[in-house]
Amino acid sequence: MVPPPETVKDTLVKNPELARWAIEMERFSSAVELEKRRRIPDITLSGGAGRYMDDSSTAYLMGLSVPLPLFDRNQWNRRQAEQERKRAVEERRSQETQVNNAFFRTYQELVSSYDNARVLMKEIIPTAQKTLADAEEGYRRGKFSYLDVLEAQRTYFETREQGIDTLAAYHTAVAEVERLTGEPIENLSLGKK
Repeated sequence: MVPPPETVKDTLVKNPELARWAIEMERFSSAVELEKRRRIPDITLSGGAGRYMDDSSTAYLMGLSVPLPLFDRNQWNRRQAEQERKRAVEERRSQETQVNNAFFRTYQELVSSYDNARVLMKEIIPTAQKTLADAEEGYRRGKFSYLDVLEAQRTYFETREQGIDTLAAYHTAVAEVERLTGEPIENLSLGKK
C-alpha cells in the first residue's frame, strides 16, 4: 500500500532530525535574550548591622552599587549569540531540505517498487507459472522438448526472483518512509495522525 504524498509529507515534522530543531531554536533564542539582559548591569543592594565597641551602640548600614556600563555593554556576547542563532536557522533549513529530498527520492522508490511488485505478483509470475505448467503438460504429451520445459522453468524462477527483489525494495522504501515520518505506514495510508 502506498499512502498519498500529501499525507506523508505532513508528517515529516515528526522526523527526529527535524523535531530536535524546535528545542534547538528555543535554546538559541533564550541565549540571545540572556545576553540582551546582561547588557544592563546588576544593581547590588547590601545591608547589615554593626556594633561599636566604644559606646556599645548599634549602627545599621545600607549599601547600593550600580556599575556604569561605559565600556562593556555586552555587545560582543550579544552579537555572538545572534550569529549562533542565525547559523542554527541556516542549519535547520539545510536539514529540512535534506529530509525533503530524501523523502521525495524514497517516496518515488516506494511507488515504483509497489507498482512493479503488484504487476509481478498479479500478472507476470502467474503467467510464468501457467506457462511452466503448460510446458510440463506438453512435455508429458510429447508436444514440447525437455529444453522447452527447462526454459519455462528458468523464466518462472527468474520472475519469482525479480518479484522477491522488488518486494525487498518495496519494504526497504517502506522502512525509510517510516523512519523519515516517524509513523507506521499503515497510519499514513489510513490518514491517521
